[in-house]
Amino acid sequence: MWKVTAEGWESLPSKGGALVIANHLSYTDAILLVATCPRPIRLVGSAHLLRFAVLRWVFRAFGVIPVRPNDAYATIRQTAAALRAGEVVAIFPEGKISVTGQMLPFQKGALAIARLANVLITPIGISYSNKTAGFSLRRFFENRYPKFRHPRGARLRVGPPLNPHQSTMEDAREAVIDAGYDTFIRLPELDEHLAVRAVRALKENPFHKQVVDLSNGRKELSSGMLLAVALAMAERWRGRIPDQRVGVVLPSGLGSLLTNLALTVLGKTPVNLNFTAGRDANEKCIAKAGLRTVISAGPVRAKVPDFPWPDDTIDLVAERKALKKARILWHFAKVLTLPVSRLIKHYGIPEVGGECEAAILFSSGSTGDPKGVVLSHRNIIANCLQIAQCGLLNRGETMLACLPTFHSFGFTVTLWYPLATGLRIVCLPSPLETKRLAEAVRDEKITVMMGTPTFLRPYFKRIPKEWLSSLRYVVAGAEKTPEGFHDEWERTFGSQYLEGYGLTETAPVLCANLPFETDGQPNKRAGSVGRLFPGIKGRVIDPMSGEVLGRGKAGILEVQGANVFRGYLDDAYATHAAFRDGWFVTGDLARFDDDGFLYIEGRLSRFSKIGGEMVPHGTIENEIVRAFQFEQSEEPLVAVTGVSDARKGEALVLVSTVELKLDEVRQRLTEKGLPNLWIPRRMVRVPGIPCLASGKLDLRGLAQLAQGAESQS
Repeated sequence: MWKVTAEGWESLPSKGGALVIANHLSYTDAILLVATCPRPIRLVGSAHLLRFAVLRWVFRAFGVIPVRPNDAYATIRQTAAALRAGEVVAIFPEGKISVTGQMLPFQKGALAIARLANVLITPIGISYSNKTAGFSLRRFFENRYPKFRHPRGARLRVGPPLNPHQSTMEDAREAVIDAGYDTFIRLPELDEHLAVRAVRALKENPFHKQVVDLSNGRKELSSGMLLAVALAMAERWRGRIPDQRVGVVLPSGLGSLLTNLALTVLGKTPVNLNFTAGRDANEKCIAKAGLRTVISAGPVRAKVPDFPWPDDTIDLVAERKALKKARILWHFAKVLTLPVSRLIKHYGIPEVGGECEAAILFSSGSTGDPKGVVLSHRNIIANCLQIAQCGLLNRGETMLACLPTFHSFGFTVTLWYPLATGLRIVCLPSPLETKRLAEAVRDEKITVMMGTPTFLRPYFKRIPKEWLSSLRYVVAGAEKTPEGFHDEWERTFGSQYLEGYGLTETAPVLCANLPFETDGQPNKRAGSVGRLFPGIKGRVIDPMSGEVLGRGKAGILEVQGANVFRGYLDDAYATHAAFRDGWFVTGDLARFDDDGFLYIEGRLSRFSKIGGEMVPHGTIENEIVRAFQFEQSEEPLVAVTGVSDARKGEALVLVSTVELKLDEVRQRLTEKGLPNLWIPRRMVRVPGIPCLASGKLDLRGLAQLAQGAESQS
């Protein structure tokens, strides 16, 4: 029924007792261990399953050791006795199924058993290949609602054995994470082509009303018709566009969706350009990517006349008008009648993607000139799988898609993820049109919305709460959520506010808080950005010594994963600087708590080193906002940056759009208990705080204002 790949069983001792520990993703895990282990293996299972007659027989037949919560020591003694007798025993130390695929905290019993029996611990990582996101089977084995996977295959990876007397439970957990990471990065889906993933998903339910576009009136397309139009466009452009890389200058919406899909079907690399970044930045991006052809639309060209349009600029509106309706219906008929394999061969769609270039996104340039981030098919598919496995976006949801596709979150989460999974989306061209977005939520019964705190803040003043009554949750990222914003959103609109985290270089999502509970325990934690997604490893490094820090200690976050890019476009120096021993250096200061939740303290670039102490700009800004009651402002009124100082290395500068007296700022910050080093020594008055299109602070522009403007002491 399934293709099962098991690697590394030679690490299991060939004789004598051995304790196997593994992650727990479904009830199938136990079957896989028994089926693939080269030695007879006994399992430790929950005693509450003995309520079922068939499972009582299974427990007896396979010698399963029951775990009785009210008599844990009896389980420990019985398991240790089996190990001393030379048997192999398997335990799932998480104690429950992880419905998200993320590693839960380990119970301490496994380590105690191994020490008592004096046997080695063999860690195993398990990953499943999922055709779709997981689904729930009500009352399956128990009266809870476990997330159950429908796998096409599974991979097991056996790691090197651990000595229990020289290891901690955290060491054992990390060993299982490493083994699970190895299984995820070897999933065969990661070698597929994005176009194949999309074709398979769109054809699976061709009459599903998947896309609603509200850019100009209301247009609704089914999955099959979406694919048919994209195939027709690809056919039209096959001989028309000779180059591998093609620029795309379009806002979020149906046009951008179809263009990116059609180019990918042709095996091209779409390069979505940030048309809000200015002429100089876009000239550099176009030159760096070697773009000679750009696809846009007349209305977009009219809005950004200063954009460096190349001679070969294709008008998407004219292209769509040139597509005859009969021709589109002919393609739709093929979508309905041809099997997926035949459809792929008929249109010459590339089947292998893997590490091949799938897209180039230029970073926001908040600290310098934009860098070209080369994302592979493997990167984007991995991130889509990670989002699906953790259950953040299930197919039953309707998502608002308004983030620009030149932004990594908009490109992967609101463009490729729906195409690869069948998620229904409602498209609008801009995240800034608050009233229009809220009307779409109300009219289309949207359940999930993405954004940044900057984009979400205007909803408080402008939107009646009943307009957002269909929303189940919002996912916020790109910038740190201000203190109190989370509670205010949930109190005002009644939907969950979930903070997430990612970077362009990680395709982009690394983690997010999740909207459901597991065994009564929430998968979110206030102030955190959630646990790392499946198939991602993270560590925290001391910025000075490079030492790996333990839980609870803040340092530079570094990550590994199949979703992590391999380098910047034609920039070997920046690529080399972005990695340390194979780990991607995020540049963010972060810490993990004991349960694996990640907390982002700020960008390293948003700290100043003054008198040997790291001073956080964001913390100072938040204190000023609270001290002067600026919380309700829809745009940032103050920002803190650092400038060179001959005496202390750096000096803090307060950049403000409102009239403030520096003495009063000092007094209020002192009253709040801020150290003297943390209080700005200078202040600059500006007409507006510079921000990027994503809502983030333009750190480079901020520093230039502080350096160039006349300071007041």
